[in-house]
Amino acid sequence: MDNTKGISVKILGKEYQVICPVGQEQKLVNAARCVDQRMAEIRNVGRVIGLDRVAVMAAINLANDLLGIVNETEEYTSNINANLRQLTTNVEKVLAKTKKEEEIKKFETMKSDFISFASHQLKTPLTGIKWFIELVMREKAGSLNDQQKDYMNYIYRSNQQMIELVDDLLIVSRIESGRKFDIVKNTTNIISILN
Repeated sequence: MDNTKGISVKILGKEYQVICPVGQEQKLVNAARCVDQRMAEIRNVGRVIGLDRVAVMAAINLANDLLGIVNETEEYTSNINANLRQLTTNVEKVLAKTKKEEEIKKFETMKSDFISFASHQLKTPLTGIKWFIELVMREKAGSLNDQQKDYMNYIYRSNQQMIELVDDLLIVSRIESGRKFDIVKNTTNIISILN
């Protein structure tokens, strides 16, 4: 089956029979109209004599217009490609930053989990030590001389500082993990804290 069709077009008042693919008739009529207008413009200027020369000049003008469009299209395509490359680079930077932020967040979570775990593991034996120190200081295991009492007081205070440090670590761990905790307001002598 032949997918072409013959149609009639007029250029400078002369009718021509041309064949075009089926469905492309209107495009061919529009193209012939464009050629007719260009040839009429060139002929009306009066500098070019002879129909064949008018046709050549019209063909050159149309080819020049077409090449200009092709060049503009290539430049436009080049600009689009440059913009796409820049966009791709920006997306890659954002993805790398996001990945880095996710890694930092994962590390922060691991750190908080470790602090929480270590703090709990430290608090249990420190609490046991505190109880035994209190038993010894109350002389439940026998009487103490003054030097032993001083040593026990020093041990007790050091152990208490360790317990407070572990408690502070647990609070930091709760804050970092976003868990809820209670804030208790107390009146405090700031000078005693600074001393």
